[in-house]
Amino acid sequence: MLFEKQKIQQCFNKAAATYDQAAILQHETGKALIAQLPLVLAPQHILDVGAGTGYCTHLLAELYPGANIIGLDFADKMLGVAKQKMRPQTHYLCADFDYLPLKDASVDLIYSNFSFQWSLDLAQTFAAAYAVLKHNGHMVFSTLGPKTLYELREASKKIDDSAHLNDFLSMSVVQDHLQACGFKIITLSSHEQALVFDDLLELIHNLKKIGANHVVNKDVTGLGNKYYFEQLVKHYQAFKMNEQLPATYDIIYGVVQK
Repeated sequence: MLFEKQKIQQCFNKAAATYDQAAILQHETGKALIAQLPLVLAPQHILDVGAGTGYCTHLLAELYPGANIIGLDFADKMLGVAKQKMRPQTHYLCADFDYLPLKDASVDLIYSNFSFQWSLDLAQTFAAAYAVLKHNGHMVFSTLGPKTLYELREASKKIDDSAHLNDFLSMSVVQDHLQACGFKIITLSSHEQALVFDDLLELIHNLKKIGANHVVNKDVTGLGNKYYFEQLVKHYQAFKMNEQLPATYDIIYGVVQK
């Protein structure tokens, strides 16, 4: 597990300089997640899990100017970018979301945009979040569901039996993990959104620019093979729309309470 976490960390660190330019969907989803925050909330202590370059941390600071906000991420170079635009009430912490270095029951609100899909043990990740939340505290999050990049997955399956892509948990499995930890579910929903690219290479470059190019516990050696890539391009054409290639993201939104 440690090896996989280090590989994920390396990918995000390499993407620190290109992330904000390429993370169009991540930024849009972050704003949509902000809109799902209960209006009655007035949190004093906020934890942004998977803060990355601090885009959503900044949004939270604008929404709650009197709150103390911690942006947490395990990619130190991403946080280096975030610190360049930090506000007085924001602080950044380099740590693993499975082992949050905070006191129990010390946080009013946990916000996490496109982070939990990288968890290698979602039960552990949710348990850590639950522990640091205060009684009646809220957690809002977005993560990815199993239909994410299904076009790429289906095209890959035409070549061999290995999808060479990350597997994402269904909304029902996410719900089970939340309830097992003791969370009360306020809302849990999913939404599909597609990005479009001129060609497959542009899509792959986009994944690299946002640091989402590590495939957990799978052999991806075939992806660097010229013949494999040519076949992938060929089979992806079946999904072409208006001369562009779509890449679908299955986004799960959750609002829960301790």
